[in-house]
Amino acid sequence: MHRQVAQPHVGPAYRGADFEEELKTTNEDYQRRNLAVITKHEVRKVRRRDGTVIYAQKSISDFTGVLDGGRFVAFDAKSLRRPTSTWKPDARQLHQLAYLRQVCALGGIGFYLVRNGLDEARIVLPDAVAEGQRVDLSTCPLVARTYSSTPWDWLPVIIGIAAV
Repeated sequence: MHRQVAQPHVGPAYRGADFEEELKTTNEDYQRRNLAVITKHEVRKVRRRDGTVIYAQKSISDFTGVLDGGRFVAFDAKSLRRPTSTWKPDARQLHQLAYLRQVCALGGIGFYLVRNGLDEARIVLPDAVAEGQRVDLSTCPLVARTYSSTPWDWLPVIIGIAAV
């Protein structure tokens, strides 16, 4: 008789959870260095009587906070199933896009951080996302994964973009 061994961290939920954990580590490093205070927002889940799990409410974005100097920042982390040249938020994520656009309109910094492979993520600004259109990720700023206390060092990239 063969026993089936569970494969850890292979499904999309785990892939996204791993990415978010690495981002939490990065954000903790930013806070230690007084560069930013970023909070991960957990969305409460509810188990239905039939055993399915649903979200109790829509989330605004995965992370919000303030950068050194007082600028508000909000971003949502997305981890793609496999490397691809394009991306667009699905219909369930359009409320997040509207929120990120509103943050930018009020002078804050809003973006998606889209993980597109093991060692690559791209910063996708809300203005780059047209309704129903895919974003060419090769045109979006690259955040390379590092193996340090800041695994996804997005801050220098976003500050460079915000200064323009």
